[in-house]
This record gives sequence, structure tokens and C-alpha cells, in this order.
Amino acid sequence: MRVYVESNFILELTLAQRQHRSCETILELCAAGSHHLMIPAFCIPESYHALVGKLNSRSRVQQDLLIQRNELLRTLYHSNLVSTIDEANILLSQSADAEIQQLLAVVEKIAQIAVLIPLDKEIMQTAGQLHGAGSIGRYFDYVVLASVLVETRRSNLETSCFLNTDREFSSPEISAALHDVGSKILANFDHGLAYLTSQSQ
Repeated sequence: MRVYVESNFILELTLAQRQHRSCETILELCAAGSHHLMIPAFCIPESYHALVGKLNSRSRVQQDLLIQRNELLRTLYHSNLVSTIDEANILLSQSADAEIQQLLAVVEKIAQIAVLIPLDKEIMQTAGQLHGAGSIGRYFDYVVLASVLVETRRSNLETSCFLNTDREFSSPEISAALHDVGSKILANFDHGLAYLTSQSQ
């Protein structure tokens, strides 16, 4: 079975979020040959972009803390709090560096196992058509969905599923479009693992 995933699969593994163990097991199943992992190549830079967005938000917190630190230094009564703020800033900086390194490691592991779906003319045209229909919000999501739809059609309707946690993909219209090309959609990695496990037996 072809197992399509998107950017949230990468971020789940990178940040060790709630469903990351299921994602790790899915990777193991695909590495063992039970299924074929498929991911739009576009999702790799998109994941980096999403992570950097989180880190930029954290950086703004650090800047605010620095402003407050300097204010506290002007008041004798609060000067003992400065070291605590310094420690918090160090922690935020170290966590940002660690998350970038973890993302790179996850991407390298996925690249060894998965088939990366390249962007091409048909996918971009399909993304444009989907955008015209206006069923989902972000253009990034149209490109991901178009990649899955086009690649599934090219596979001669080989059995497949699309695992994701993106609410944008939860509409009946998208489920129907995927069903038409022989793909099941599961908006939860834990449920996706349970489904793949049942299909492996």
C-alpha cells in the first residue's frame, strides 16, 4: 500500500508531539517493506518554513524578555530576577538550535525511506484547479493535495491512504476526490497506524 503523508508528519517526528510514536512505527513499517511511504517533496521546505515560524515567535519572546531584563536591572529590588531571565533566554536559544538539528535528522531519515514526489506541470495545474474551486484555505495545502491526487492517479489506482492532521483536508469534497482515485484519508496518525497494521496482517 502507498502511504502518503504531509508536512505535519515531519513536524510530529521533529518535535516529538503527541502522535510521534505512531509516526515512528509507520516509518518502521515502510522501511521494512510492508508499505511504501510517499511524500510531496514540497513538504520538506514547507516543514522547515513552519518550524522557523515557530522559532521566530520564540525569538520575539526572547526580545521581550531582554527588554524586561534591562528594566529590572534599573531597579535594585528586582535585580535578583535577571539571572532567571538569562537562563530562560539560554533555554529558548538552545531549544531552537536542537529543533532545527532534529528536523534535519528527520528529513534525512524520511528521504532514505520515502519516495519524494517532485513538483511538475500537472501537479501545479491541478493545484491551480483546486484553488479555483476554493475548498481549502492555504495554497500550500492545494499543492500537497494535488501531489497526492496526481501521483495516486499515476499509480493506476494502487491501494493507498493519505495520513495527515491538517484540518484543511477534512472536507467531504476532499474525501470524495481521494476516494475517486482509490485513496483513503485518515486525519490522525494513530488511526493511520491502526489501519496500516490491519492491512499488514
